[in-house]
Amino acid sequence: MPVKYSSHEIVSKNKRLNRIWRAMKSRCNNKNASNYKWYGGKGIKVCKDWQVFETFADWALSNGYADGLTIDRIYNDKDYCPENCRWIPAIKQQRNQSNNHLLTIRGETKLLTDWARQIGISHETLWARLKVLGWSPEKAISTPIRRRGL
Repeated sequence: MPVKYSSHEIVSKNKRLNRIWRAMKSRCNNKNASNYKWYGGKGIKVCKDWQVFETFADWALSNGYADGLTIDRIYNDKDYCPENCRWIPAIKQQRNQSNNHLLTIRGETKLLTDWARQIGISHETLWARLKVLGWSPEKAISTPIRRRGL
């Protein structure tokens, strides 16, 4: 059952929701959009119902939309539709991106940023150790950081 909002709530939320809706459609439909290759270029679409802003806004306002949250596709290879979308904090969404770098060390798989945080170095330093210097994952996380350099 749709949640009822006051006209003031709808007006204040619609500006941000409209930007989110337009950006979602652009990355799926506009071949000139900078991030099209990751969405429309991979076959990701916006469902038929959400082609109309009011339908999308009604779903959003009835399904947890709040300032500070972003729309997230639960399954990255599926379309934008009510069954596959939710509202989550941006930090959580960043962990659900297909371009995250997973690193397996001693049978344990984590995001590169999580390994870096665990050992107390920046993710840039860990990335450089692995990709620029060509270190093994074990060496990259077990070598203490020097005052200057990697």
